[in-house]
Amino acid sequence: MAAGRRCGAGDDPGARRGAAATLGHCYPLFAGFRGGKGVATASGAFLATHAGAVGLGLAVFAALAALTRYVSVASIGAAAAMPAILLAFRYRPGHAVPMADVYLAAALAGFIAFTHRSNLSRLRQRREPGILRPGTARTPGGRARRPPEPAGGADGRVRTGAGREGRPAGRVDGKTTGGRT
Repeated sequence: MAAGRRCGAGDDPGARRGAAATLGHCYPLFAGFRGGKGVATASGAFLATHAGAVGLGLAVFAALAALTRYVSVASIGAAAAMPAILLAFRYRPGHAVPMADVYLAAALAGFIAFTHRSNLSRLRQRREPGILRPGTARTPGGRARRPPEPAGGADGRVRTGAGREGRPAGRVDGKTTGGRT
């Protein structure tokens, strides 16, 4: 190591490789360019180069998830906080965060917000499913659903009636036969 040069400063390509991995994860060639949203891949890339900053980013994620009950909001918020966290780490004694990594984190934060545009649209329409509370379930539209009745109804009797497509929905041993009896 050269005199006067701090560990990790300068031309370390780790964060750039992580950004390339994030792009490859979001737009994979062999999956028709349909991939993930890039949050975990970007987190892993920065974990390899700036583990302490990722720890604080995880704390931001957990706090936002607990407050808003939406993983997408927590993901975007943690990604947006990462450049500020890296900038704060840049000025801590013994740490060397290159400004290029701060700029890269800002670019990835914008990219992660871009990949979450469908989630943001559903949030505006109030259709985004939130983090479930114990004992509740949600329909695909995001509305709470009542828990299912016990087999045979609350009184234990077997129910019959019109099932899907007008077929009778018989029950055999407490299981729905889907119209086939």
